[in-house]
Amino acid sequence: PIVNEEEMVAAAQRNVQMVIKHIFEIPDTTVTDDGVLVTLPKRSIDPSLRMPREKPLPAKKPKTRWQKFAEAKGIKKKKRSRMVWDDNVKDWVPRWGAYSTKHIEDKLTWAIEVGAHDDPYEDPFAKRRAEKKLTVAKQKMREARNKLEAVGKKLPVGVPVGNDIGRGFKRKQTKEQLKEALRRTQIATGSRGEFDKLGKNEQVVKQTKKTKVHPKKVNEE
Repeated sequence: PIVNEEEMVAAAQRNVQMVIKHIFEIPDTTVTDDGVLVTLPKRSIDPSLRMPREKPLPAKKPKTRWQKFAEAKGIKKKKRSRMVWDDNVKDWVPRWGAYSTKHIEDKLTWAIEVGAHDDPYEDPFAKRRAEKKLTVAKQKMREARNKLEAVGKKLPVGVPVGNDIGRGFKRKQTKEQLKEALRRTQIATGSRGEFDKLGKNEQVVKQTKKTKVHPKKVNEE
């Protein structure tokens, strides 16, 4: 092994001289005004020669639930056009984005019919926006579930309470913790749950009331 700088310089010099010597021993050499030109021979790479990799091979990505379903049903992905025809504006509009057909339809829909079983005092536009947000949240939850299932894991079931919020579900929630989570959820709105509708079979958790203590007035002498 080379232990000092002088030996390293000497070894590098010998190797460079050897390479140059073998280059000029090539028969296809031409002397020009610019100097000696050497044409390197074409060498076919041996297919059995295995070159080392700098980094390991990338791990094979696990298939998602949709990819497995598509393979089982023989569904092939088709590329859709970016622009689609919109009958409202009589023009081609983007399929996605701010100027898509869905956004144009939302802008042109200025009235929504109230159904027979709907609340006449409820804002239908706010209800539709809430439903869209819920749909987006459900889709993100499905995507997260599919990614976890692809690596052999499952989404935790339950409600994080107290110190478990943002840290995952490391232990099973007790009945008292679930009640506390439900209590916090029911008063998490601006009206503290006064105008919120309860879900099916949802029970109202008794909320603790805070009593205001007024300071006693001292009669000035």
